[in-house]
Amino acid sequence: MVERNLTVPDTPLRDSVMFKVVQTLHHARRRKLVRMIEKMRVRRRARRCEGQSNAWTGAE
Repeated sequence: MVERNLTVPDTPLRDSVMFKVVQTLHHARRRKLVRMIEKMRVRRRARRCEGQSNAWTGAE
C-alpha cells in the first residue's frame, strides 16, 4: 500500500487490493489441495495396476 502512495481516503482501492490478495491466497490453497488429490489418485492407480499385474501373472 505504501509503495503505491495510497492514503486513507483511498479505501475502495485498498479494499480491492486486499480482495485481490485474499482471492490469490484462496486460489493458491485450492490449487495445493487439487495437486495433493491428484497425487493421491496417481498413487492409488499405480497400486491398482500393480495388483492387477500380479493377479494376471499369478505372482505376489
